[in-house]
Amino acid sequence: EIKKVIFNKVGSPLNVLRLDSDIDEIERFLKSQGYLFAKIKNKDSENIITYNTNYSSASLFLEIELGKKSYFNAFYVSGNIKTKDQVFQRELNLKIGELLTWEKLNQFMDRISSTGLFKEVKIYPRPLESVPYGNGSQLVDLVVEVAERDFSTLELGPGFRTDLGLRLTAKFKLINVSGLGR
Repeated sequence: EIKKVIFNKVGSPLNVLRLDSDIDEIERFLKSQGYLFAKIKNKDSENIITYNTNYSSASLFLEIELGKKSYFNAFYVSGNIKTKDQVFQRELNLKIGELLTWEKLNQFMDRISSTGLFKEVKIYPRPLESVPYGNGSQLVDLVVEVAERDFSTLELGPGFRTDLGLRLTAKFKLINVSGLGR
């Protein structure tokens, strides 16, 4: 399956300019299959490509540390002072025991960011190695770090109009009423 997602193919000339993007694509593919902690151990090594004696063919050797498949367990939020955990629960489209992929993590982060309640959102997957979850699998908790925005603003604007004279405008804006993102 990995051979399908990379640019360089067996039997075609090796494009060394695309090699880094192929390696990144392999890591993305593995993470999309639920191997969140997969990595290519020798991606910065000089011995990743070997050529035959007359340089007519090349072989690519990758040391892939696959790890275990990741399944969602729980999430924990830090940095939320006024925003309640219900907002995060509402935006989370994962159920306990569901396969956790990189796309689902990014989707969760995008949904939280799109609420407009936070200046910054970071998500860190944390494997639970002390809890057995089947052969080749692991439960993963998500640690969500947020930095809340200012939820209320007051704008005052003095002015002068020739037909009305002195004028004062005011605007008050309040978001995240009751800590529920309203």
